Amino acid sequence: MFFNQIREMTSTGFIQVYIAQGILFAYFIILGYKVLKRGINRLNLFLSSFYFFVSLGLLINFIYVLLSNELTVLILYYTTLYLLFLGTMFLTSFITLLFKSDKIFTSKKQVIIIICYNITLFCMIFIPNGVIINQSTNWNPVYNIYFLIYLIIILSVFSFIPGIYYGLKLYHTIEEQFLKTRWKAFLIGIIGLYIFAYGTLISNTLNIQDFRTIWSLISVILITIFSYLVYYGVAQRLD
Repeated sequence: MFFNQIREMTSTGFIQVYIAQGILFAYFIILGYKVLKRGINRLNLFLSSFYFFVSLGLLINFIYVLLSNELTVLILYYTTLYLLFLGTMFLTSFITLLFKSDKIFTSKKQVIIIICYNITLFCMIFIPNGVIINQSTNWNPVYNIYFLIYLIIILSVFSFIPGIYYGLKLYHTIEEQFLKTRWKAFLIGIIGLYIFAYGTLISNTLNIQDFRTIWSLISVILITIFSYLVYYGVAQRLD
């Protein structure tokens, strides 16, 4: 019965998902491992969680793109979104901890933020027809405008704005030029990742197939470069 739900993929879809995103999946796993290899502490756990949660989201994506049961695909797609957004929160937590130190950004505050973020993120499933993904959409996720606005607000309020704010404040406190250059690379990396995120949300709302295809291929290149800049920018600081 399960195999009756498996659908065929086009050669373009296979390249986009299993080759392009497959390379990205392996790349993120390697970067997450390299971070943890430097030692187990809150900083490393936050940054590695960013890489691992995004990797897990991609892994689920590999599964649902093969299925043709609408409810199953929708559930797995929401799960993928949840994991990807959760990854961005850990990236922001990493920046906040670097700036405020663990005496100010305590474990208790961290737990409260994670709980609030998870509740807010979970509420996206209650937006009527927020995501449509079935045969009529060629199994591509299509957002309505309310879902797009909700996700942009979540991403901006919980991740992008605080991440850039604390990142820039920390940049201005660094005196050594070498570290300042490294941190600039980190900031460029996270700005690039958010450009990718916002672009993907807009692409799913516009639902223009040619734009989807071009954006997905360009995105793999961009996210690979920007993700490395995130790691490169703080590699020495993690030692």
